[in-house]
Amino acid sequence: MFENEGLIAEFYEDTQAHLENIEVDVLKLEKDHSQSDLIDAVFRRVHSIKGNSGMLGLDQIRVTGEVFETFLDKIRERRTATSEEIDKMFTHLDALKKVVSQTKGETGEPEIRAEETPAEAEPMATTQEISATPGDPMSPVGQSAPQVESKPRPAGKADNLDMVDDEDDNARNDSGISTTYLTFKLEKEHYGVDIMKVREIILREEITPVPNTDSFVLGVMNLRDQIIPVFNLKKKLNIEDYDKSIEEKNIIVIEIQKVTTGLRVEEVTGIVTLGKDQISPANDFSGSIPTDYLHGIGQSEEETIILIDVNDLCDPEEKLFKTEQC
Repeated sequence: MFENEGLIAEFYEDTQAHLENIEVDVLKLEKDHSQSDLIDAVFRRVHSIKGNSGMLGLDQIRVTGEVFETFLDKIRERRTATSEEIDKMFTHLDALKKVVSQTKGETGEPEIRAEETPAEAEPMATTQEISATPGDPMSPVGQSAPQVESKPRPAGKADNLDMVDDEDDNARNDSGISTTYLTFKLEKEHYGVDIMKVREIILREEITPVPNTDSFVLGVMNLRDQIIPVFNLKKKLNIEDYDKSIEEKNIIVIEIQKVTTGLRVEEVTGIVTLGKDQISPANDFSGSIPTDYLHGIGQSEEETIILIDVNDLCDPEEKLFKTEQC
């Protein structure tokens, strides 16, 4: 799949070192929330993973890192973290571990067992520039992670770390393995899509209307010389009488069978990992959204999340025009 297998192997080795050091730093933050240098260190390591994965075209890792980085950026401004925010750091970290693990399997890179992980890992020479934040030099990743006694994680925050192939979402959840979702808001409700289907998150871009398309098609946009359709997700989901004055800040780019679609949403809110026992069947939903577009109803510790089945929502075989075009 990748021409430079050595570079991919180096990326995963480097990322493993970053993930281990992030966990060490967050455990230290649990004891002293005001250690701003640790907050900066976690941010830089996440930034490095995001940048390196983006250069290698590992989109799901990059998207997960981007959401984690955005969350950390708000904390950096205050120079201190709350207990709740530290719990969310663990949640984001575990989501990143899961996506790295699954992506590693898809690229054919063998898993690195903990006892085989090198104590030191040099940063990737080809990505040092992107790994650094202006005015905030990247700390060395080569230092060995000190041994810190792990505290029990908050219940439900980080229990199931294994993932399997994403070809059959229903079979995966029936097996009891947890799934990570990118969450966003529409009309005060929280929604989620499988993070492994997300190619990227972008700010609202200029959309060009296309005549004679279905009402839910806002138009098309240019994504790095690729023209992709963009859906009005509220219309696609049959959300009626929605407030048109609410700003829709983000476009979530979904890729199904190498077909790319943009979904415009009000705001991306984060990442959540749900197990089988936290997801109710789609048929339990009593709203106006077609159940064909629903994977289920998730219940996290904080909120109810409507889980979208993007395989059906962004069906590559669906015709977007009202009539056949000559």
